Amino acid sequence: MLLTIVIPARNEEKCLLVTIRELEQALRMSHRVIVVDDYSSDRTVDVVKELVVEYNNIELTKNDLGPGFTNAIKKGFFSD
Repeated sequence: MLLTIVIPARNEEKCLLVTIRELEQALRMSHRVIVVDDYSSDRTVDVVKELVVEYNNIELTKNDLGPGFTNAIKKGFFSD
């Protein structure tokens, strides 16, 4: 079984790195993390790109459904 975690992210450059690293340390099962950029205006995308290099189970996608939490979640669930 593969656990999929969707993280909507809007201007989360300051906390996303710590959040992902703690998540990776805590989970002891197969999983993937989909970070959905929700129209960030800071370095959120750059931080996620760094994490993608560090962890091979992290994916970055752009919310192209329109800004907002609900659309970001929808994009994450249907990102395949």
